[in-house]
Amino acid sequence: MPLHLEEKQQFDDTQIHELLKRISRQYEGRLSVYASIRRRLIPAEFFRLAADLLPPGSDVLEVGSGIGMFTLVLAAMRPDIRISGFELEPERVRQAEKARVALNIGNAHFACQDLRSPTFASAFDACVAIDLFHHLPKAASDNLMTTAFSSLRPGAKLICKEISTRPRMKWLFTYLLDLAVAPKDSFSYFDLPSRKEQLRTAGFHNVFGFRMNSLLPYPHIVIIGQKA
Repeated sequence: MPLHLEEKQQFDDTQIHELLKRISRQYEGRLSVYASIRRRLIPAEFFRLAADLLPPGSDVLEVGSGIGMFTLVLAAMRPDIRISGFELEPERVRQAEKARVALNIGNAHFACQDLRSPTFASAFDACVAIDLFHHLPKAASDNLMTTAFSSLRPGAKLICKEISTRPRMKWLFTYLLDLAVAPKDSFSYFDLPSRKEQLRTAGFHNVFGFRMNSLLPYPHIVIIGQKA
């Protein structure tokens, strides 16, 4: 059954978890297992925050959209926006698009892009990045942050959900899990002050960030910056 949402709505935790569950059922093979695990890892609070911050009728860039599960959640929560998700792996893009079509979510689309040397042709009103930057080596992470800044219109915000290096035991747990899932990646984890400084160096103003509470052992942080 398609997701028919005609206007912006307020979602509680249960509704967000139901959205995630329904979207996660659309994937095939090993990505089905990955989606089932991944949907449990990010607090619903983040999706409410991101949905509230995205401007009405905006064009949104998502860097590192993966299998598209989180992209589709935001698109379902905010039917007035348009989200363009970019991902390196073609199979993830294919399954993201398959899930989008199956759920009849018309305000999202997905495309392949090497985010280690990205180019984005359009100007966007906001950018979302969910657990992407720490999967890149520092130079590529810095370059992507600068490219994301360049792709935004004046006044646009970057909304970034990341992993901190503090507390150390939570970071170690996350690192071991990342290593198991993506052993070929070259990681660069930042603590919260360093991640905020990365945004400032890229050109963002009014940068702020905070830790997110979670029952799971992940050091979630959110960082938000604005293009002047």
